[in-house]
Amino acid sequence: MTECRWLIADILLLIARCGRLEVWPGYDTSILQFESGAGLVVDIIHKMISTETVYNVMMDIHRTAGAKFREEFVREIVGKIVITR
Repeated sequence: MTECRWLIADILLLIARCGRLEVWPGYDTSILQFESGAGLVVDIIHKMISTETVYNVMMDIHRTAGAKFREEFVREIVGKIVITR
């Protein structure tokens, strides 16, 4: 039986800012059963998060795209993951 869990260290969140990016440290754990017993695997995983807002992206596209604003905005935003705070 395998148990996997993704954890972000919210309490000890160390944020490294580089321009419009943040690095969120975390870890991934799994417990695996081997012939001789159980084993614990821990992988360190970092997530790169953009701090740019959807509004800022929309305004940048509005300034540059002109009449093709809707098409450019849909192309840029659809399929992206948005974090709400």
